Amino acid sequence: MFFFFNTTKQFPKSRAAAKKTVVLDSDGLSEAVETAKQLAREHLSVSQYTEFTALKGMLQTRRLYLALGSEMNDLNECNQSEKWKRTYVACFSNEHRENVAMWWMYGYKGASRVTTRAGYKSRIPLRLTFQNSAVLRCLVDHIEFETINPVLGKNAEDACSHRTMFSVSGTSFHDILYRSEDGTPTPNTAKEYKLPDGQLLLDCEPLTSYVKDAGWLYEKETRFAVFLKKPLPCIKRISIPIGEMLESMSILVGPCDNQDRAIDRVRQLLINAHLADCQVKPSSYRIQFPDNISC
Repeated sequence: MFFFFNTTKQFPKSRAAAKKTVVLDSDGLSEAVETAKQLAREHLSVSQYTEFTALKGMLQTRRLYLALGSEMNDLNECNQSEKWKRTYVACFSNEHRENVAMWWMYGYKGASRVTTRAGYKSRIPLRLTFQNSAVLRCLVDHIEFETINPVLGKNAEDACSHRTMFSVSGTSFHDILYRSEDGTPTPNTAKEYKLPDGQLLLDCEPLTSYVKDAGWLYEKETRFAVFLKKPLPCIKRISIPIGEMLESMSILVGPCDNQDRAIDRVRQLLINAHLADCQVKPSSYRIQFPDNISC
C-alpha cells in the first residue's frame, strides 16, 4: 500500500527558505518516514553531547549503546506507544553550532567528576562528532547487536556485553520531524509539516521514534532506532560495534573548570585507545554551570 502527502499551499517565494506546508494525514505516514530517512543521509556529520566517563566506556568496548525507548527523557514521546517497549535508540544532533542547552543537559548535568594527573577533580562535558559516511556504514549497514548485562552494565566503563538471540524487525537512521501543539507548521530542513485538525500525530504507531514536539527543535536530532519483534525483559540497553565511527571522530571539550587539564585527560585517553590522530579542541563558550546539579 502506498501513502501520499496532501499538499495544501506554498510559502511565498520571497521567503528565504520557501517550503511546502504538508498536511500529514493517515495517507501520508509512509512518505513522512522516507523523508526523515533521506534527510539523515544528507548530513556531513552528526554529534553526541556526552561526558568523559561515557567516552571512556565507548573506547574500551568500541561499541555504541542504544537505550530502551521507554526510558527516554521526553515522556510525551515515549509514553505514546507500546512500540517503545521494543525500540532502542541512539540520539545525535545534526546542528554544527554549539548548543548551550545540550552542553548542560547531556554533557555537564550527569557527568562524573574526573581526576586529572594533577589530582584536580572536574566534570568534563564533551561533544563527539562523527563523519556521517562512517555512521551509515557502522549503523545502517549492520545487523548484529548485543544485549548489555543488566547487573554489570550499569556504568558504560564496566558494561558487560553478551550475545543474546533476539529478532530485529527493522532499523532506521532518520531525522526527527517536529510538530507544534496547535498543529501549525514547524520548520524542518526540507519540509514543514502540519497536523490535520484534531489529530495527535504522536499517537500514530508507524511514526514511533520519528516525531517530537516543537519544544525539542533546538536539538535538531538525528536518531538511530532498532525495532524488535518482541520486548526484551529487563534489558535496558543493547550495543553495536562502531570502530570505523571512532576513527572518524573529532572531539570538542565543553565548558568546564579547567579546559587545559580536561583536554590533556581526553588526549591521553585517546592515545591509550590508539586514536591519537583524533582532533581535540576546546569549546568556544565560557559558562559557569551551577555546581549543585541535583535538581
